[in-house]
Amino acid sequence: MKRGAAARPDGAGTPAPGDVVLARPGEPGRAAVVREEQRDWVCGTGCFLLRPVAGLDADYFAAYLRGQEARAWLDTHSTGSMQMKTISLDVLKDLPVVVPDSATQQAIAGTMRMLDEHERLLLEQVALTQNIRSEVLGGGIVHAS
Repeated sequence: MKRGAAARPDGAGTPAPGDVVLARPGEPGRAAVVREEQRDWVCGTGCFLLRPVAGLDADYFAAYLRGQEARAWLDTHSTGSMQMKTISLDVLKDLPVVVPDSATQQAIAGTMRMLDEHERLLLEQVALTQNIRSEVLGGGIVHAS
């Protein structure tokens, strides 16, 4: 396991599959991996577009950035007000990243992908439940007298 530079910023602003997008302002650690369906989208100035170095799994890296240790470090090193903190590229370059061996990265990444998918499904269920509740209370089933 080692610590070190994990990614280099891609100044082009056009994400490719396997890149990691990290939000600059707001709550630290909001990160996601670019998938094939996001190829050639535009990454605005409110995000860093990071290209993981060789040997670093993008899903592991995004999970690491969302983790407590990285978020705490980013929060400590961010600037701005309590309501709108932001990080700079210089700060991001200094972020210590724990890089385990490839098998460990893949195991962590796989688990995080499953948890992300489970969370997505739960959020869909919550939205569906809220829509049903709204329809019931809005006259869809219960009629006002």
